[in-house]
Amino acid sequence: AHSSEIQLLGEAKRCRAELEQLQVEVQSLEEQEGPSEEPDGEVSKLRRQLLQAYNERKAAEEREHTARHELQCLWEEKQYLEREIQTQPAVVESNTDMLKEKHDVLNKEVAQRQLDVRTLMEDVETLETVLLKEQKELEEKKEIIKIKEAEKAQLACIPNQIVKDTERKRFIRE
Repeated sequence: AHSSEIQLLGEAKRCRAELEQLQVEVQSLEEQEGPSEEPDGEVSKLRRQLLQAYNERKAAEEREHTARHELQCLWEEKQYLEREIQTQPAVVESNTDMLKEKHDVLNKEVAQRQLDVRTLMEDVETLETVLLKEQKELEEKKEIIKIKEAEKAQLACIPNQIVKDTERKRFIRE
């Protein structure tokens, strides 16, 4: 698009030079002839060509102006994009550094949590061991209590047995 616009600009300049030459020729013809008797003659034809060339020149100038404006806009956009590209590595690098720092912090936190979990698991195992030991002791004490209650029941029966034995002996003596 840019090269075609440059070509069009060159053509417009060439047409402008041709137009100016035609204007000079028309003026010289008009000065030589004076007022024209044939309105549709050579002068009218030249005037139409002159007007057409003038209109083409105006259109070419407008295209040139538009092309220059577009070129300026594209150049500014290019400059903006180049600045943005230059700042992106710094932004990416700072984001990378920040993410590395967060990663390190999270790794330390994970390691601390794993240590905490191990400590808690050891505590749970210790408590389970203590609990099993205490349950065993409790079972042993319950057994002892049963034995003692059985002995107590036997001992409670002994006075009655003694009384019965005594009564039997008394009965036998009598």
